[in-house]
Amino acid sequence: VPLFNALCGDLFPGCEMPTVDYGDLLGAIKDSLTEDNLQHNANIILKVIQTYEAKACRHGNMLVGKTMTGKTTAWKTLQKAHLSLKKAKKAGWEKVVTYIVNPKAFSLGELFGE
Repeated sequence: VPLFNALCGDLFPGCEMPTVDYGDLLGAIKDSLTEDNLQHNANIILKVIQTYEAKACRHGNMLVGKTMTGKTTAWKTLQKAHLSLKKAKKAGWEKVVTYIVNPKAFSLGELFGE
C-alpha cells in the first residue's frame, strides 16, 4: 500500500489520498479474533483488511505464502466478520461461502480460465 500511495502521489501531486474508515468491519475482525482466542496483532488485522480489499475488486483470489504466515487465519477471520455483520443486519454485508480446492486436481485452464 505505501508503494501504491507513493505512485499516486507522483501521478497526482498535491492530491491527498482519503483515509478509509473500516468502522464496523474492523470491530467485527477484532471480535472474530477474540472469539478464536487470537491476539489483536496489527499484522494479522492488516492482512485481513488487505484480503477484504483484494476480494472487493476481484472475483477470484488465491492466498499464497509460506507455512504459518496467517493465510488461513486471514480468510477465516474475514469470513466470520462478514457473517457477524450480516447477523447484526448491517447494510451491505452478506454471508460468505468458501470452497477450498486442491489446485493440483485441476488443469491450469480449469483454474485460471482459457
